[in-house]
Amino acid sequence: RVYGTLSYKLNVCPYCAQRQVVCNGHKTAYVRLPNVSERTVILILRKQRFRCKACGKTSIAQTPVVRRQH
Repeated sequence: RVYGTLSYKLNVCPYCAQRQVVCNGHKTAYVRLPNVSERTVILILRKQRFRCKACGKTSIAQTPVVRRQH
């Protein structure tokens, strides 16, 4: 198992373009990576969640390592 955290500062809401975004906890994603020395590798990634105070919608930090909604 490999543990990681994905977090960054989000200034603008991707839905309404307002600047009222706050951090709203984390979401854990479990991702199977290619085998290393014939052993299964699982990435346990904590992704930062964001919430817009203006529209109430939430979004999650994204990375090219993990596909969206996986």
